Amino acid sequence: MSEQKSDRRVERTKDAIRADNAEYIWETIKMNKPICCLLFIMSSLGLYAQKYIAVDYAKSWDHYVIDNKVNVRSTPSLSGEKLFQLNAGDAVRIIEWSKDWEWLLEESYYAPWYKISCAQGTGYICGRYISCKEAVGDLDNDGEDEIFACLCITERKGGAVSDVHPSFYNVNKNHVLIKKSHIEHIDLEKFYKKPIAEDTSYSIVKCEDLVPNVSFLVARSGFGDSSVGGDGWSKARYFYFANGALKYFATLSNSWSETHHETVEKFEFNGDRIEHINTYIRWENGKESAPRIKRMSYKRISYRWDGKDFIKIED
Repeated sequence: MSEQKSDRRVERTKDAIRADNAEYIWETIKMNKPICCLLFIMSSLGLYAQKYIAVDYAKSWDHYVIDNKVNVRSTPSLSGEKLFQLNAGDAVRIIEWSKDWEWLLEESYYAPWYKISCAQGTGYICGRYISCKEAVGDLDNDGEDEIFACLCITERKGGAVSDVHPSFYNVNKNHVLIKKSHIEHIDLEKFYKKPIAEDTSYSIVKCEDLVPNVSFLVARSGFGDSSVGGDGWSKARYFYFANGALKYFATLSNSWSETHHETVEKFEFNGDRIEHINTYIRWENGKESAPRIKRMSYKRISYRWDGKDFIKIED
């Protein structure tokens, strides 16, 4: 359990970590292995990429506490007086932060301090324990909302939650589902073949056109060039809960090249049936031709929803 929550652990600063490694650096040098020596010294001196919690610069929406018994303090420091504690699912609003405030090494990540407001009052909280991205909705269809949340991890100190840049690492990690202060860790990454990119956003969408109703967790990502003749793409991955576990359903993939072509995918819902449709549009001489519609699976993929799972219907 972190010192931020229990005060049973003393924060280890970068200087302390480097001091701990001094003996190992010396032993490496004596081994006369130049390559290993260089790599180890670079790592020990902090020249490798540290991992930081990304910062919410917008400060325009609620975030949620993602752990229990998290201290809120009078100053942005572990020496600050404990004002009160928050639990998983409590909503907070960031009202101030500074890159110059102390950065706390908590559970593998360097985290900023935020000044927050919430129902209990105002104070300072370690950014390791509040969500960077979140979605709220009744994902398991029991009539009560859950909170789906994650952290954004970057290699750039002070990097923004929404930073999209090829020169440094910025991914979504530590996904959780919170209900009544209970925390369930969600291994969303197992559904991806690579880290979940920083441009991914989340929403919980209830589909009332299916009988019985189902709610999807939708993870959206993409990129678009707004210049004339620009290209772009987007993906929306759909997940759902069944038997207490998150399952993957399907992905809607869109792509476009202005004045050339566009591919649009969508779902059509009807009773207990879902159809996955792909529409391909080609422009000729800068004009849109008649859309050519084809069904997925190179003709059609249909599913039946039995209230617990999606069953693929073979043609």
